[in-house]
Amino acid sequence: MLILNKKYYFWEIGILSVLGVLLLFSETQAAVSIKIRQAKTADNSAVYYLDHNTHRKKVYINANSYLSYGNKWSDIKIVSAAELNAWEDIKLFKLKGSPAIYYIQGAKRTLILNMTDLQDFSLAAEPIVTVSEIDLNQYQLASYEEIGLQRTSNFLLINDLVSNENNNTLLTNTGGNLVGIFRFRSPAETATITSLTVKIGGLYNDVILDSAFMSDANGNSYDANVSLRRSAKEIYISFPEPLTFSPGEEKTLEIFLSFKTCSCSNQTLWVGFEKASDIVASLPVAGTFPIKGATFNILAADTLIGQVKTQEKTLVGTNLAVSNGSRLIGKFTISEESGNESVLIKRVTFTNSGSAGKNDWEDFRLLANDQIIARVSEVDNDDHDKIIFNVNYLSVEHGSPVELKVLAGLKTDYSPSATYDLQISGLWSTGQTNKFSLQPTINNLGENYTLN
Repeated sequence: MLILNKKYYFWEIGILSVLGVLLLFSETQAAVSIKIRQAKTADNSAVYYLDHNTHRKKVYINANSYLSYGNKWSDIKIVSAAELNAWEDIKLFKLKGSPAIYYIQGAKRTLILNMTDLQDFSLAAEPIVTVSEIDLNQYQLASYEEIGLQRTSNFLLINDLVSNENNNTLLTNTGGNLVGIFRFRSPAETATITSLTVKIGGLYNDVILDSAFMSDANGNSYDANVSLRRSAKEIYISFPEPLTFSPGEEKTLEIFLSFKTCSCSNQTLWVGFEKASDIVASLPVAGTFPIKGATFNILAADTLIGQVKTQEKTLVGTNLAVSNGSRLIGKFTISEESGNESVLIKRVTFTNSGSAGKNDWEDFRLLANDQIIARVSEVDNDDHDKIIFNVNYLSVEHGSPVELKVLAGLKTDYSPSATYDLQISGLWSTGQTNKFSLQPTINNLGENYTLN
C-alpha cells in the first residue's frame, strides 16, 4: 500500500495550483466564482464538485455521494458548458487519515499499489483529493486492466533524496554546502536533459548567496554551465552536450551553495523543482511536483567558524632555478585569522595567467614548510591553465601560518621565453571543529616571470 507523502495533499499544493490557474484560466475563473463549489449545466442533470485549489472537478455519481458531504440541493449553481469544460477531471481520491490512493474512472475505482505504479501510469503529478467514505464506496472496485490503466515507459523520472538527515543548519561565510540531491532515471528509453532550473526557496536575503556548483554522487563535475541567478532566486544549469541517460540508467545530481558573510538570523533555504517544465528533457518528466529538498536554517557564523586567508609572496630577488630542470613558480602563505578553530586544507587550485602551457612544464610539486605534500604530473586536462593539488593532510593553526611553494619541472622542449603568473584561484578547506567548508580570502600579486 502506498504511504502518502505530505506533498500529495491537495490543500498543501493548492496555492501553487491556484497561481497556475489564474494565468491559464483567468477568464473562466472570473466567470465561475470561488464561492461556487457545486455546479451543473442547464441541460444536464449531472452535478459536479469544483475544487478551486486544484482547478479540477468531480461528478457525483448519485445522490448518496452528493449528500454525504452535508450539501444542500440549493447549493447547486448553473454554469455554462464552456465554463465547466475548462475544469479537468479529478483522477485520484483518498480518505482522510488513510494513505491509500485510488484512481477513478467513470463509476469505477482501483487502488494504486505503490509509487512505481503511480509513476508508470503517468499519475505522479496529479493532485489527490480527499473524499468521504460514503462517496468512495459508490465506485465499483476494479483492476488496473478493467479500469483502463496502461503503463508508460517513455518518461524521465525524478525524485529527491534526503541531503542531510542529521544537520539542517547552514552557516554564512561557508562554501560547498550540499543543499539538494536529485535522482533522475529513464526506465526504458534513451533520454537527454538540456537544461535545469533549480528554484531556491525559503525566507532569506539573496545577497548572502555567493556561488553554486553541481556534481554527481561521487563528487565528479558534470560538463555544465551553472549560473546563480540571485534576483530570480534560482540556479540555471545548461549542458553544452545534453546529459544522456541510457535505458534503465540512473544519475544523481547534487547541488551545492556557498554563502557570503552576513549578520542575519531567522532565515531558511531549500532548493528544488517547482514544475516539470523546469527540466528541459527529450522525454516527458514524471515526479511529485513541487519537488523540494530539505529545508535548512541559516545562521551567522562569524564567531563560530574559521577564516582562511591566502597571500601570495613576491619572487623578486629569489633564485627561481631550483635545479637544472625545475623552477620555483609560486610562493604563498595560508593563515587562519579568526581563532575560532583550526583549519584543514583539502585542495588548492592554481591558475597561470602567463603564456606557459602544457608543452612547457610538468611534474608539479606542492610544498608546505619545504616538505612535499602533493604532486601532479600534468596541468588539468580540461583547463590547461590550472594546476590542482589534492592535499591528504595539511592543518593550519591560528597564529601559525603555513608557507606554500610550487615547483615545476621543465619539459625538454620548453619555451625559455614562456611566462608565468601563478595565482591561487581556489581553496577547499574545512574547519576541524565545525566541519563546514570555508570561504577563503585570496590575495594575489599579479607578478610575471619567465621560465628561463
